[in-house]
Amino acid sequence: MDDSNGYVFCLNGGAVSLKSSKQDTVADSTTEAEYIAASSATKEVVWIRTREPRSHQRSKHILRRYHLIREIIDRGDVKICRVPTLDNIADPLTKPLAQQKHDGHTRSMGIRGMPDWL
Repeated sequence: MDDSNGYVFCLNGGAVSLKSSKQDTVADSTTEAEYIAASSATKEVVWIRTREPRSHQRSKHILRRYHLIREIIDRGDVKICRVPTLDNIADPLTKPLAQQKHDGHTRSMGIRGMPDWL
């Protein structure tokens, strides 16, 4: 099982937060790996939206970290949607891709090559 995860949050056509990392826990299934990744991404989006001082980078660890996502969804702070594999712009953060697919996803994140800036 691949034990890496990643996410990208975009605002007005550009990435405002992204992360690619190895998961601390090795998942036994794809479903478990996605649940762990969703928990991490959910904590980040709550931090972005609220900027609560107690939620800064060093204290993002939450005792009930993998079940926290349920509380956040129930409050209505975050909505989880299925993203089809072909449309997952976080894929370049977690796996090798064909050049065309990689370029398309990075453009979706708002990342441009130097020649595109001229």
